[in-house]
Amino acid sequence: MDKVPTIIINTEEEEENLLTNNRHHIHSEIVKNIDHAYENDIENLTLFKIINNLRGYTMVLMVDKENWDESLEKCIKYFVSIEDYEMCDTVEKLRKKIKNGNI
Repeated sequence: MDKVPTIIINTEEEEENLLTNNRHHIHSEIVKNIDHAYENDIENLTLFKIINNLRGYTMVLMVDKENWDESLEKCIKYFVSIEDYEMCDTVEKLRKKIKNGNI
């Protein structure tokens, strides 16, 4: 993707709510970005940049091609847990596409 989304954390509440309130968005972005990387023959992709001003660090979330399947498996587990079977189907189709080398 052209521009890496940046998440800025300034308070403990923002830090605590980051994963809790954004799990669906994060997992959906992982799926979307892996599909984009596959379609465009990109080996490494950067998902998010998190600037934690509260703790004084910056973190960049990346997924290498060799870890795509593992990341997609984690996404499926999440989508099953919230009963979003449409996204489960989307992820399974992407996994098959990648495994079979279909573009």
